[in-house]
Amino acid sequence: MKEIIITQRPEKNKTLILDQDCLVFEHLKDNLPDKINTEIIVKDNVKVDYIFVLENINDKVLLENRVIRLGLNSRMHNYYFYLDQNANINLNTYIDTHADFQHQVLVLTETSKLVYLQENHNFLYPHAYGKFRLWAIAKDQSKIHIDSMVSVKKSAKNTEVSHNQRAWLLHPEAKVELVPGLSVEPDEVKASHSAKISNLACEQLFYLQSRGLNQENIKNLLYQSIFQLILNQLPSEVQKENLANILKKYYVNQ
Repeated sequence: MKEIIITQRPEKNKTLILDQDCLVFEHLKDNLPDKINTEIIVKDNVKVDYIFVLENINDKVLLENRVIRLGLNSRMHNYYFYLDQNANINLNTYIDTHADFQHQVLVLTETSKLVYLQENHNFLYPHAYGKFRLWAIAKDQSKIHIDSMVSVKKSAKNTEVSHNQRAWLLHPEAKVELVPGLSVEPDEVKASHSAKISNLACEQLFYLQSRGLNQENIKNLLYQSIFQLILNQLPSEVQKENLANILKKYYVNQ
């Protein structure tokens, strides 16, 4: 399988055409324009694993418009990590017939960072499959807003989708807003969605501390459990190790 590594984005506009099976590792953190536009095109019958890491771009706000287009009988498994940065991301996907699109996202914010993520996933043709999972952790006075819509168009019969979001607040002043949307036009569809926000800064934290754990241990256990959910699914042992090393810096006292 071909491997594509992307670590620099000096240009504002980028189109990536994937016409053979591949693994893409995109890690952006330095020397980025304030606003970037990204288009990813997955050709028919192509299988792609895509790891995207965006982290700690000083205090400036990154604006990105990202479009993903999946071809006939294609497969794309995404693993997206938004780590401790100010960002406003708009993601739109367009999914063809018999395509398999799985999109997993981790958002972690600290201090007073703000992440606004708006996603629109569009199933246009029949017999497609979509799985959407999001995990969000808000620390300190940070804020996370996730507005994610999955739309199954009238022509996309016999499509199956699941859409689940989970978030944790680790500080009384942290804020998370989850807005999972599901729009289904045809009858012949299997679809589900859910969202849950837990306030670890209050009752759960007090209970765990009463069982002998300190705050640092509790938070690290939470991070480890969430990080591992995604790491276990990565297709490459090398990339598992790379991501584990990146995520280590977000543990308490690391």
